[in-house]
Amino acid sequence: MIELSAEDAVPAVVLKDILTPEEIKSFRKPSGLRQVVDFSLVWIQILLGIGLFVWSPAGIPPALVYLASILLIGGGQHGLQLVGHEFAHYNVVPGSRRLNDFLGTWFFAAPSVLPLPLFRHRHFAHHRHYSTPNDTKTIYRSEIRGARLWIEILKKLLMFEYYYHVYEVFRDMRAEVKAKDPTAPSLLRILPPIALTQVVLFAALWPIHPLAYLFLWAVPLLTVQTVFNNLRAITEHQPPRALGGNPSSPYFLGTPGPFVRTAVSNLFERLFICKINFGYHVEHHLWPQINYQFLPTVHRRLLDKGVFSDPRFGLEASYLGNIAKLAAQPSDDRAWHARPPAKNIRKQPVPQCPLCDAARKRPLYRVKEHEYDNTTDDPFQMVECGGCGAWYLDPRPADAELPTIYPPNYYTNVLEASSSLDVERARKGAFMRLGTWLFKRRIRPIERHQPITPETRWLDIGCGGGLALEAMRQAYGARGVGVDMSERAVAICRQRGFEAHAVRFEDFTPASGSRFHLIHSSHLIEHVGSPLAYLKKVYDLLEPGGVTVFITPNTRTWESRLFRHHWGGLHVPRHWVLFQDESARRAAERVGFEHLETVYSTNSQFWIWTLHSLAGRFISRGLRDALFPSDHRFVKSNLWTILRGGAFTAVDILNVLFTGRSANMAVILRKPATPPPPAAPATR
Repeated sequence: MIELSAEDAVPAVVLKDILTPEEIKSFRKPSGLRQVVDFSLVWIQILLGIGLFVWSPAGIPPALVYLASILLIGGGQHGLQLVGHEFAHYNVVPGSRRLNDFLGTWFFAAPSVLPLPLFRHRHFAHHRHYSTPNDTKTIYRSEIRGARLWIEILKKLLMFEYYYHVYEVFRDMRAEVKAKDPTAPSLLRILPPIALTQVVLFAALWPIHPLAYLFLWAVPLLTVQTVFNNLRAITEHQPPRALGGNPSSPYFLGTPGPFVRTAVSNLFERLFICKINFGYHVEHHLWPQINYQFLPTVHRRLLDKGVFSDPRFGLEASYLGNIAKLAAQPSDDRAWHARPPAKNIRKQPVPQCPLCDAARKRPLYRVKEHEYDNTTDDPFQMVECGGCGAWYLDPRPADAELPTIYPPNYYTNVLEASSSLDVERARKGAFMRLGTWLFKRRIRPIERHQPITPETRWLDIGCGGGLALEAMRQAYGARGVGVDMSERAVAICRQRGFEAHAVRFEDFTPASGSRFHLIHSSHLIEHVGSPLAYLKKVYDLLEPGGVTVFITPNTRTWESRLFRHHWGGLHVPRHWVLFQDESARRAAERVGFEHLETVYSTNSQFWIWTLHSLAGRFISRGLRDALFPSDHRFVKSNLWTILRGGAFTAVDILNVLFTGRSANMAVILRKPATPPPPAAPATR
């Protein structure tokens, strides 16, 4: 793993020219009196905020007084954590680590709910590995620009981000315990100082009001302080897009190397965002052992030597100026997938129903693409079959237009189109874990018809990066075979230890002509021009008595009738044939399958696509992409994805409970153990 040291950042000869060993040693000896004054000012700011609330001037609205108070208190609390950072580096009392930790814990870190030993453990890892997959500081690892920036601020003000951060820290601690990491601090070591100092603060604030601790300490700490902390971290570490770099680079956003930025702070920013010279962040990362008092001197040396011409080091005039730049930028980096929408693409007429061959049809909706802005602007006609009730596009895009309607950032390919760092992070992310859990729930009904054991031979059509293959291995020990047209997806599956083939399903031939006990596909059959040919191929690959399940949208729902051309299940122009329960059963029986069961489950993405389409009438593209992302961004693993997906999943569960169906159905079929007798010639 690549680590950043002073020697790695710029050539060693340059560093030796900037600071001599004697100077570095002298910069470890701060003025004790100045430290007392600087650190006391942090507590004075907090006391001023509390005093403003208690003795507010008459005639000022209480809401404004409270807002000003928590801004002062939150800025002071953030200052406590920055001072705690200095103690974490043993920079305050370098001659006595025990005294350094005692003062830092009880007077600064613990009051701000910063567990000093744990923070030191994680922060030193940040210094060793920053910008790489092992970096423990994750706030700047996502694109936080434009509307996305305002969403991030809102999440922090609503405390979502704080509690999610605590969850991730505890998850990492559990992983370290399992790995028996001797350097990882225990809960018994970090929690008592925090608990005791919070009790003292509660008692000290009680005379003001019984709820004073909640509103004058906890609320600003979990909201305002968190905003200040993250705005600072984004400024210091978020690299500019102009750096470019290799997408397969181990560094964040494919930058040429680990990126860090120094920000010059004004008086306002020093009050709320950046105390004790913390803005000299390049200087701190190069020499973390130097006390904050000497960082301005080091900064002047770096300027004289022209170090900031190195693309790994940024220099910003102010924190708020940098935040304003981020707010003005588009919320998603489109460099790798940007292209104008195509017009008048080639289309193929569909004179008969792809499921029952009936020619009778009636027009339903005229629909345009809204999910991706780099496919096509052409309208498409969705029709309903007069025979079986299936919905299908007529005309549909021609096969030659597949690269047009499936852009480089299509969501099923997002891992394959991302850097190796994004792939690894997404595999471990909460979104992927939620997807694995939902898949296990969807696959359980199959056990009523087909026992699944480690010996079960099964095939996953459209395997992608291997989510279903991994879930089946975890749940049953069954090692499946994957088929996907994406060579990158197949390569990822193989890296994870699965057999996978980069081939169209129509051209797939299993080794030695072997057949499968189970064949699974999820949201694939509605994308093909001939579902009957697809089902016939599945039939041929199954063992007699084998079971297949295909998951697909269900058009017979109240959502499809209510939202009409806005309904997310349409997914135009990529969904070519859509089923309802009866049309799915009739198509399967036409091929020779025995219909076993249709099970209804959840699919939060249909709701997101629906709301994204509906919101197009009222709000800008950037804001609705941030709230209800309809393209590759909806698979990003973050708190908003989990909360949004969980809410819509709950709606679908209630939908199934009260109506008996949902917009997502799994059709379970069996190939008869003995072949059926030849069918009589069809008549019209």
